[in-house]
Amino acid sequence: MAIIIFGILLLVLFLLLEKVTRRILGVKKQKISVTRGRHIDQWGRGAIFVVFISAIPFVVTTDGPVLKWYFMFYFLLMLGLRSILEWKYLKSSKQYVATLIFTFVVVVMFYSVDSWMLELYRLIEGGLGAK
Repeated sequence: MAIIIFGILLLVLFLLLEKVTRRILGVKKQKISVTRGRHIDQWGRGAIFVVFISAIPFVVTTDGPVLKWYFMFYFLLMLGLRSILEWKYLKSSKQYVATLIFTFVVVVMFYSVDSWMLELYRLIEGGLGAK
């Protein structure tokens, strides 16, 4: 139950962060898919996805915090590719700056997710135990 609550909170936080960042920077959302970079975007994201899906069995069977670093690296690659393509193909937009800020926040959140989950678990268990 704590994981579901945490996932919903992260999703809402990510959506709010993206909206606020774009509003502060005055960036109107544009898509790479309407530019010449569409094929590079599709093939790049597809290749990264296939490689990471193929590596999941090896990552899941290892001990330690490998899974956290695995997903952090995955999001860093995906969002890094997106920001590079936005910089290259959306010349009139500063959308890549918003993507870079979002990437930084996502990486920091993944780095500290263990301590957040522990605190959330303590809050939920403490609240349920008090009843």
